[in-house]
Amino acid sequence: MGTITRIVFDDEEFVLTAEQDLVDLMGKIETAARTRPTFVGFSTRAGMMSVLVCAATRVKVTVEPRQERDDRPLVPADPSLEWDC
Repeated sequence: MGTITRIVFDDEEFVLTAEQDLVDLMGKIETAARTRPTFVGFSTRAGMMSVLVCAATRVKVTVEPRQERDDRPLVPADPSLEWDC
């Protein structure tokens, strides 16, 4: 079982790719927050992103376990496919 890493910049959430080095990215964010506003690039599932980071930027990182198929709730994808008894 793997993990999912999410990063939020001022209420904008991104899901990082498994290849993204989280420790390196956090270091770049810390450095950017201590200097003048700087763009920090990172890899997400949607592609490459870049965020302008300054001392006032709020950042939150979460690493959570990836749910296995059996752990997901059983919810019909299309309500019209439900069976009536």
